Amino acid sequence: MLRMLRATFFIFSRLKANLPSSGFRIGYWSLVIGKSQSHPLHSSHPPISHSPLTGGYDPSLLKIQAKIRIKCECASQFMNFSPHLIALGKYLAGEFDNREQALADPAWYVHLRLWQRPINLFTEDSITLFAEQANLVNLDRPYRQRIMRLMPGHDADAPLQLQYYMLKDPSSLSGAGRNPALLNTLTLDQLDLLPGCILTITQQTLAHNSYKFVATQPPDTCCRFIYLSQSIQVSLGFAATATDFNSYDKGIDSDTGKATWGAILGPYRYTKREQY
Repeated sequence: MLRMLRATFFIFSRLKANLPSSGFRIGYWSLVIGKSQSHPLHSSHPPISHSPLTGGYDPSLLKIQAKIRIKCECASQFMNFSPHLIALGKYLAGEFDNREQALADPAWYVHLRLWQRPINLFTEDSITLFAEQANLVNLDRPYRQRIMRLMPGHDADAPLQLQYYMLKDPSSLSGAGRNPALLNTLTLDQLDLLPGCILTITQQTLAHNSYKFVATQPPDTCCRFIYLSQSIQVSLGFAATATDFNSYDKGIDSDTGKATWGAILGPYRYTKREQY
C-alpha cells in the first residue's frame, strides 16, 4: 500500500507541476467532483482506493483518487485556454474588501466585502464566477448576486470579454459567497442572459507573468434589465491586478443618464484578502 501511495502522490505532484503557473488552487476544482462521467486514469490495475490490507476500499485513498481526478480535469480544461484568460480568472477569483478606502473617505465609500467564486459552468470555453457583495456591518444580507463568464473575445485589440448573467432567483444563492456549498447545485437553466451587459477586456503586461486587465463596455451597448418589476440600468467596468480590483460599476437613472449609486466619484478600490 505504501508503494501505491507513493505512486499516487507522484502522479498528483506531476499534474500540479504541469498546470499553468496561474492556475486556480484545489479549492475551485473540488466543485468538479462527481460531475464527470469519465475517469482519465482508467487502467487494468485495481483502483488506487483499493486497500490490500482490508480487501476493500479505503476512504482515505478515495480522497486521494478524487484529488487526482480533479487535477486531471483541471489540466484538461485549461489545455485550450490562453494564459491571459487563466490569469484573468485567477485575478478575479477571491474575497476582497475596500477597508482602506472606506476608512479614508467614509462619506462616499461604504465598507464592502466582495466575493467572486469560480463555479463549474460553461467549462468548455470559459471561466465562470459567482459574485455578490455585502456591507461589512450586514454580512448576512448580501446583494447584487450575479454570474460573470470570462471567455475569448472576437477582437484582436480586446482578446477577452466578460458576459454577465442574472439569476432567475437571486435569493436562492444569497450568502453563497461565504457558503460556497450553495453553488454546487447551480445549473444553466437557473440563469438569464443579459445581452447588453458585456465587457471587452484588454491587458497590459506589468512584469513577467504579471498583468493589469481593464474591462469596459463597448460604446454601442447598454446594460439594462428588469429586476423586481423595475427597469435597472447599470454602467459596468473594472481594472484588476493580482492583488487589487477596482470596480467602476454604478447605477444609472435612465431618464437623466446620471449615476445614482456605486462608483460615482471614482472606483471602489478593493484589495484581495483571500485567493480562491
